[in-house]
Amino acid sequence: MLNALAQDTHLDSYVLAEHHRPLHCECLPAVVYAIRRSYPLTFRYVLVRQDDRVEDKKVYPYYLKESNQRWYLLAYEGDVLKTFGVDRIRDLHVVESETFKRHETVDVQTYFKDCYGIWNQPSIPVEEVELKYDALDGKFLKSCPLHHSQQILVDDKDEFRITVRLRITNDFVMELLSRSRSLEVIRPQHLRERIRQVYEEALKRNNSRTHKNTIMKTIAICWFKKPFVAALFLCSGVLCAQKQHRYVLAVETTSQVQLDKKKSPADKSKTKRPKKSVAYYEINFCQTADP
Repeated sequence: MLNALAQDTHLDSYVLAEHHRPLHCECLPAVVYAIRRSYPLTFRYVLVRQDDRVEDKKVYPYYLKESNQRWYLLAYEGDVLKTFGVDRIRDLHVVESETFKRHETVDVQTYFKDCYGIWNQPSIPVEEVELKYDALDGKFLKSCPLHHSQQILVDDKDEFRITVRLRITNDFVMELLSRSRSLEVIRPQHLRERIRQVYEEALKRNNSRTHKNTIMKTIAICWFKKPFVAALFLCSGVLCAQKQHRYVLAVETTSQVQLDKKKSPADKSKTKRPKKSVAYYEINFCQTADP
């Protein structure tokens, strides 16, 4: 809000607002003006989940709500209370020629009571979630609770454990991932599995190469060279490098591969290979001198 109103209030002369901010929020002052005076709003709305399709809207604005550095307009479209991302609103106009009567019975606090952020989806059940963090993350979660339902179960030098009761929406999952350094989901199991899958997919996307393919490619290239010993060094926490080979992180154990183009196919089948059970993240092949 400070970012949106700075040009009118001159707060930027003594208040430093966040530089990381959403675009297209210049209409916030006009939205506040319309809410205060019960004026309808018309605008074009970008549906980002529908390939940026644009729809024309006429709504009756009730509230502005902040969530994750974004602003959302709560407004009636017809008889339904809906949420609109302010950064997706285009060509907004305040209809000052007419007013509407606000429904004073709207309980917006109850509407969002079981939600995290802006996503209220009644089809998702309300569940109790138990989470475990280390003591350092616990300090931040005590000063800024994850949710208003947060209850502290354990708070000592070894761990910080809490429960929250809410709907497990995508907004909530993304918030858990933002403090995943020490996060452990205790229950429910389906949330624990969901977080695990996110980690696994992220590891695959951010891994520069598939280890198994790297090994086989290196062996295939070296097979037709002079006889040599290709050593797979897996030394815990050691960063190994060899000229004309990639830098790699080696971990845990040591194994060796003996390759010789003069051997028969039968002999090659008996060639000593690294065990498939070896756990590692990166590898390094080093070529030695001829024996």
